[in-house]
Amino acid sequence: MKNVKKYFIYGFYSFLIVLFGTGYIYANGDQGLYEDEFIDNGYTVENYNDILVSKSLFDIEPFRNFMDFAIFHTIKLEDFGQDYYISIVECDEPIDDNNDRFESALIWHEKNNIYTPIWSFPKKEWFYLEGLQLIDFNNDNKLDILLYEGHEDVSSTYIYINHISDIKYSDTNFTEVYVRSDDYVNITDIDANNIPEILENSKETHIAEIYTGEIEVVEILESDMPESIMNKIREECKKIYGLYEKYNFDYNMPELKYYFFMRIFEKVRILEYKDGKFRDMTSKYHSHIKWRIAILKELIPFSTTIGENIINGAIRYLDNTINQEKGGAR
Repeated sequence: MKNVKKYFIYGFYSFLIVLFGTGYIYANGDQGLYEDEFIDNGYTVENYNDILVSKSLFDIEPFRNFMDFAIFHTIKLEDFGQDYYISIVECDEPIDDNNDRFESALIWHEKNNIYTPIWSFPKKEWFYLEGLQLIDFNNDNKLDILLYEGHEDVSSTYIYINHISDIKYSDTNFTEVYVRSDDYVNITDIDANNIPEILENSKETHIAEIYTGEIEVVEILESDMPESIMNKIREECKKIYGLYEKYNFDYNMPELKYYFFMRIFEKVRILEYKDGKFRDMTSKYHSHIKWRIAILKELIPFSTTIGENIINGAIRYLDNTINQEKGGAR
């Protein structure tokens, strides 16, 4: 029995020597896209099929000045192309004093054991991936990246446009065209043209109105949302989201997703991607804006005093957008 144990230990260490001597490190792979499925504070919480990742992927900026890499998770980007992956990476032990540890995500390609880095996200002190979706925002038949990053009360949205023309690394393979550092935005198709829009809350007064003074959360309604009105919200959501409904973050509360998706009490804006940037085109969507105003007016009798003020503020805001003739640049 002792000999069996001894040979097992020798065999295990020999396996490690072979594994790391070949220049590969392990990463966990899966098709899941959302944090609750595979990431908890950046660390893998469930077991997935192991895949091998070549160390040669990190011989690029900003990784090459570090000695230690930890891969928290790897996702195969099947919709993007069968040989593309994204890995969440932590870099530690800098070679010189000019660098600090950071986290990032690396898109890479592998075929026939040839590993090629494609593009890396801007490095951050911490990188908490909540959701990653592949969507064609500019109708060029290339899948772009929608990234939800968040931790506790921090929620950020990033959109990167795809410029890949060849299987090689370039820091211009993707360009950042949208950042919202305080919220997860929603992706819609209100005009049903198969080109997505962004539905976001206006930065104007959202937090200031709902989080006031010592009251952390103001109850806008006297009780739960009336079911008759909630049904209207569900129907409108299905209409304006269409095929893009599945790409939106439901805050791990799927039973309330239509409430989150519609943002009915918020001063919303609708953005379209035009000429290299997202532009405010809210005034173009008269039918949907009028629907929102009608629903808000139906909710006034069920509202608290503070809630009524919030609703009336949203109505005034939406009325003003209808009177605008055209959207301006974001």
